[in-house]
Amino acid sequence: MVDNIITNEGIDKPFQTRHYAYDLFASILGSIMYSEKFDNEHPALKKYKYLTIDYIPEVGSAMMMYEFVPMSKYFMADPLAKYKSYFNELLVYTRDIYQKHDKTYDSNSLRDFCDILIAAKHEAIADDKQSAQYLIDDNLLVTLIDMFIAGVDTSQITLMWILLYLAYYPHYQDKLHSEISFELGGREPVAEDIPRLNYTLAFVSEILRHRNVAPMGVFHKTLADCKLGDFSVPRNTQVLVHQFGIMKDAKYWTNADRFEPERFLDEHGQFIQTNPTAYMPFGCGRRICPGRALAINDELLVLSIKF
Repeated sequence: MVDNIITNEGIDKPFQTRHYAYDLFASILGSIMYSEKFDNEHPALKKYKYLTIDYIPEVGSAMMMYEFVPMSKYFMADPLAKYKSYFNELLVYTRDIYQKHDKTYDSNSLRDFCDILIAAKHEAIADDKQSAQYLIDDNLLVTLIDMFIAGVDTSQITLMWILLYLAYYPHYQDKLHSEISFELGGREPVAEDIPRLNYTLAFVSEILRHRNVAPMGVFHKTLADCKLGDFSVPRNTQVLVHQFGIMKDAKYWTNADRFEPERFLDEHGQFIQTNPTAYMPFGCGRRICPGRALAINDELLVLSIKF
């Protein structure tokens, strides 16, 4: 990524980091999920990027007009027509990858996340599990697309916050550089190095708290009449957990509005493995983000490589 930036943008000039960060994490997720390498010109990558970030400035307020003013549908073209077309094309592309994986599947050699999903399907069928009815090919196909789009988008936004904070607060940059240089000795990082990068772990954890990329989490729905605290919530009510509010609440955090990675370190400078109850950048409960460990590891490895 750094070489591409220097070649395309030069040095000592401002530039937009978003597309570079997106391409970086798309390459990582493509390898992990599909064993596919996405370079900048990969046709599927361009469609994924459109579905994630590029459609927003193109569609703009027209989408709101089309969705919420019924009369507008009589004289406006569907602003999401291109979006729907690209999504259908990605369904075909991902289905082809999935079917090739399914035909060459070997339970003794799982190549990537696609193989892991196929393994879960076969296991559920063999053991006659209740989950077998849900682990069907069409559901697994859409799960792959969801994981890629959500994983790349949130990771690239987090990286942009990391880069911004490092630019504004160079003393953090010095601390990270010192720890990574000492622990790695100039070599490429591997997953086994992560537990030794205590300050780096704390820094990324605090970024996720202080500038959470999903401040309102995702929608939940009550399956029965219930009580949340003092409130009675009827069945089929949509519920949101205000993650940002909880993670910036002075009731749960000392100096809640301040950026302090040290809050995640103990008195010996070791990263505290047990997260506070109010720490929920990836949601909470049974519907917590399934890619949380992957997301944190990706950020740490990318950060370690860049230093």
